[in-house]
Amino acid sequence: MQRIVRMLWARTAEEGSRTIIHAVIADESTHGKHLSGCEVKEHWISPSMTDAEGQRTQKQIWKELAALMESAHPGCAPRIS
Repeated sequence: MQRIVRMLWARTAEEGSRTIIHAVIADESTHGKHLSGCEVKEHWISPSMTDAEGQRTQKQIWKELAALMESAHPGCAPRIS
């Protein structure tokens, strides 16, 4: 079963990183959106991602991620915020 799941959905590190790089360089129309395969996937968005609590959670996750990035590379987070 695991082999079938991998064949259908798994990606190499290079393939997976493409959407991350796309998210970093894309314009603001993609901010706060669900990206998959370098495309916005509106139909995958659950209400918990768009309601007030979801918005707070997104901001908290970004705050924590930015702090981790800053600890590794001081000065990087403001350039990509």
